[in-house]
Amino acid sequence: MKKNISIFFTALIVLTSTFWFFLIQSKTKGDQNPENIIFTISCEDSEYLSGEAIWVNVKVINNSEMDFYFNGELILGSNLNFKVFNSNDELVDRIFLNFSTAIDDSILLSPGDTLENDQTLNWFRLNLQNRTNKFYIIAEYNNLKSNKVEFTITEPIGDEKEIFDFIKLYDKERFKLDTNGKSLDNKLIRLIETYPNSRYLPILYEQLLSSIGAFYLDSAYFNTYFHQYMKTYLNFSSTQNIVHLYKANLMNYMNDIKQIEIKLEELKIVYGNNVKLNGMINRYIKQNVKFDKLWFKK
Repeated sequence: MKKNISIFFTALIVLTSTFWFFLIQSKTKGDQNPENIIFTISCEDSEYLSGEAIWVNVKVINNSEMDFYFNGELILGSNLNFKVFNSNDELVDRIFLNFSTAIDDSILLSPGDTLENDQTLNWFRLNLQNRTNKFYIIAEYNNLKSNKVEFTITEPIGDEKEIFDFIKLYDKERFKLDTNGKSLDNKLIRLIETYPNSRYLPILYEQLLSSIGAFYLDSAYFNTYFHQYMKTYLNFSSTQNIVHLYKANLMNYMNDIKQIEIKLEELKIVYGNNVKLNGMINRYIKQNVKFDKLWFKK
């Protein structure tokens, strides 16, 4: 009898432990593919020039009445990736950046909450740079799969071809030229001033600000072109990269993290509490700027 009671309680403990284990696991992982979790992507345009940055808005909405948990932030390299297909439904690229991120951290998505971020398909303009055709993309995040978004890439002509050819040259040569690089920078500035309506302007600004941060360490020089960009392209997705460069440039002069955060907060006031800009700055401050790596520094 005692033996039967012992077996009963042992079984009860095992069953109870198993129940709580799976309950905790379900809370940690969540049901990541329910009908009422909406995962969508969209692009700013449907037509792009070769080499032009293709930004994708990625959004997850919880339309359910329960909490859900996802592993990894909604950024490339943290359980988010894109698949690119040509018009023949052939997979031509899989864009997944395997850099160091804490993909095991659970992100809570409560009822009514939304996760949203902008990501670029052609990281450093390498993946789709020399391809022209009709394409479509599908994103994956945890066990979710997005809608399909189509776009076309065409070759630049005329002035745009001149700018694109320079962009490729600059990417290849600028950081090899410690002494003669200034001539490339001067030409870059001339292109910005000569072709203010070019679709490649955000890339030119990004190249110039990267170069200033790496070689000149001149805050006034940097701020001139930073604010020049912001006045025209603030609502472009590429502002994410520009603000990152601004933050990195502050780190060249400031060791006090709080002072850097104050300078970032000041941008919100200067540019009228822009919703997209505020989100970028809040994310940077939350990530704690001192852990950023300045990839462009010598």
